[in-house]
Amino acid sequence: MERIHWRWLVGLTTLCLLTARPASAAAPDFQITPAPAWVRPVTLPNAGPAPAGSAVQYVLSDTQTRIETRDKVVYRHYAQKALNGAGVDEASHVEVRFDPTFQSLSLHAVNVLRNGQVLPRLDASKVRMMQREKELEYRIYDGSKTATVIVDDVRVGDVVEYAYTLRGSNPAFENRQSGRFDLQWGVPVQRIYARLLVPKDRVLQWLPRNQAAAAVITEQAELREHVWDIANSEGKVVEPDAPAWFDPYASMQWSEFKSWAEVARWAVPLYRTPTQLNPALQAEVARIAALSAEPQERVRAVLQFVQREVRYLGVEIGAGSYVPNPPATVLKRRFGDCKDKTLLTVTLLRALGIDAKPALVHTSVKQGLADILPTPAAFNHVLVLVQLEGQRYWLDPTRALQRAKLSHLSQADFGLALVVDDGAEALVAMAGNGSNVALRTIKSVFDAQAGPDQAVRLTITTLAQGASAEAMRSSLSTESHAQLQKKYLNFYAQYYPAITVQDPFTVDDDEAGNRITLTERYSIANFWTDAEQRKRREAMIYVPDLQELLRQPRTPIRSSPLALAHPVALTHTAEVLLPGTWSIKPERTELNDAAFHFERDVTMRGTRLMLEDKFSSRAAYIAPTDVKAYAANLERARDAVNFQLYTSTASPGDKASGGGGYSGAAILVALLALALSAWGAFKLYRFDPEPEPAVAFAARYQGLGGWLILLGLGLISLPIRLWIAFEPSMVAYEQPGWSRLTAADGEAFHPMWAPVLLYELAMIIVQTVALALLLVLFFGKRSSLPRLLMGYLAVLPLLCLMDVLLCNMVPTLADMVAVGWRTVGQSLVSLLIWGSYLLKSVRVRQTFVQRLRPAAPAPSEPELAPEPSP
Repeated sequence: MERIHWRWLVGLTTLCLLTARPASAAAPDFQITPAPAWVRPVTLPNAGPAPAGSAVQYVLSDTQTRIETRDKVVYRHYAQKALNGAGVDEASHVEVRFDPTFQSLSLHAVNVLRNGQVLPRLDASKVRMMQREKELEYRIYDGSKTATVIVDDVRVGDVVEYAYTLRGSNPAFENRQSGRFDLQWGVPVQRIYARLLVPKDRVLQWLPRNQAAAAVITEQAELREHVWDIANSEGKVVEPDAPAWFDPYASMQWSEFKSWAEVARWAVPLYRTPTQLNPALQAEVARIAALSAEPQERVRAVLQFVQREVRYLGVEIGAGSYVPNPPATVLKRRFGDCKDKTLLTVTLLRALGIDAKPALVHTSVKQGLADILPTPAAFNHVLVLVQLEGQRYWLDPTRALQRAKLSHLSQADFGLALVVDDGAEALVAMAGNGSNVALRTIKSVFDAQAGPDQAVRLTITTLAQGASAEAMRSSLSTESHAQLQKKYLNFYAQYYPAITVQDPFTVDDDEAGNRITLTERYSIANFWTDAEQRKRREAMIYVPDLQELLRQPRTPIRSSPLALAHPVALTHTAEVLLPGTWSIKPERTELNDAAFHFERDVTMRGTRLMLEDKFSSRAAYIAPTDVKAYAANLERARDAVNFQLYTSTASPGDKASGGGGYSGAAILVALLALALSAWGAFKLYRFDPEPEPAVAFAARYQGLGGWLILLGLGLISLPIRLWIAFEPSMVAYEQPGWSRLTAADGEAFHPMWAPVLLYELAMIIVQTVALALLLVLFFGKRSSLPRLLMGYLAVLPLLCLMDVLLCNMVPTLADMVAVGWRTVGQSLVSLLIWGSYLLKSVRVRQTFVQRLRPAAPAPSEPELAPEPSP
């Protein structure tokens, strides 16, 4: 039952062959017959336009199923057209896989259609029967066979069609049938025909998926017929890394099981423990009981015994794919598959007085079980549910040996499970206790105290807990230390090519607490590299384990959900021991994405640089519409992770990332902005308009009082707040940060970084000069203040809007864009409030009346000379 997908019941032919034997030896495995009389002939459609870029064109998929009183018969008829040489190779291989223990194969036709002619190619002597174990790599033997026909003389443009019938169903299902018709493929199909004949007295449950077309239903004498006939079915592509449960294809599922409760009742007899234990089982129960009276320790002992002493091997032939072997047989053989190991575990636990039940799951579909009809074929794995002292424990006897105490054990969590019990009514959520989190804490110490000319000693200490500890323990038990050391070395060599092993790694394993500590010791030559153009030496501090978690999705533009590693938690601390004193400013970065949370803190403690990173996953998948934002946040996190150190070649040891000289372009723009804004301020200072006419009755509103106090405080504090907000960005104008962002070979390069940075630098300088001018005019009570302040308030939203538009062109500036839009809104509100005040206030009119140049006195009217006396 392990790893058998439920769609196998209605799956298509499989590919690849391993061995062949003569047709004469395989004769009993198949027969050549005409199609059954009940089959409705389906004609091939006329060839339509060939899909671009395809090797074959799928012309017909014809599946007809007949449920009989004690059997099931499935007829299949396929046709495909070879469009090129690769298509010829694909179309000329006909393969049919079946289980000879309960299925019989009848071949009806293999034809080549060319220029209106039908060229038969079915010859019993050319049918090869292959014994292929497709699950062999998982130690599963299912006894299946593959009938293969290599079709002669297939040419480009030919259509190859073949038809066959399989009779029989797995006896484990007790003639209760279920299945599915796929009404859409991943590629276009010119015609999909599906037909189901079922006796009228057999009641089926139906589940259409993804807008599946409704069936045409007709009644026959004793049968009910359902037909789907779909022309020109469009293919639907599912991008890589989609969750296994994601199924966007139109389909129709059917089942005779009415509920999951019925499926559980079906499974109960299969997993019934023996009423009496044979001597070998009794001896094992007695041995474990003598070890401890504590129930938790007994559960632990049973699990370890089955994991250690019963190797995994599945012989799943016929009913054996769903029916476990007796526990006594499994114990004697010392091998078994998931069903066998589970039933043995449950038997031993119940004999020790512990409540244990089998539980059916699917290891990849997981929570997708909620979206299908009840059927035993929905599961591919079985494990054990133990209920002990009010707690649930999901235990998997097929895992590698788990030595931890029950409270620290990494439990299985496959989303949903069906407990095999008479009282089971529905699927149960496997809500884990957090033990299945892949939890790692890593500390990397870079000892660079010897100076830039010497190799750096790197010590990496990894503490793995829970699921991560068990994965590491499994690697340590299956690979030699030499092999693992080489693997670890090559992993870090991707980031530090000159790295070598200083001492072999050591391991400290706390098995009971499920914690394992791995300590690695390396030496890195050429840790510092010369950057001649910048006249300095540089070194990068990488976080390789975190970089792996922050990899961009292979297909960010997609229509399918994106599956993610979950649950994962990583804490990484990089401690760099530096020579001398370094100027490194504290930094903090925090990102909250729907799929992950990330934090980075940069601190300097004496000569120790500390880089602390925390990453935790939040979801097992994200919707297609969220992938773009997820990718942008990944990029922002990656930008924050790697840290560059640099030291001047003239004076080693006095510079670090965050210090050093400024970019020439930034200095030039700053000087130009300062000169232009100073010139403009000088011109505006000389602006000397007539004051507004005084209001005679409002003399008491004159002077810097009332709301003008708030306005004055705002003008004083605004430049301070601007520079406080701008100060963290100064590192971007220093040469290392500038090169990292604006140089074509910089690790965070984007062509819009330079325009954004230079614009913001110019804008902060212009605003500072403008505010200085406004303060002088404000306290000088100059008549020009109201008009110039109104102009500043009107221009400010436009400056902020331009900043937002520029930042929006850089994907990693999403936070700045959000802040920028808020700033635009705030500036518009300020314009509305203070603009109205400046226009309407009597105090403003009475206060700002001073002139740069006092007005000249009005000329007096000349006196008239007295008229001479007569």
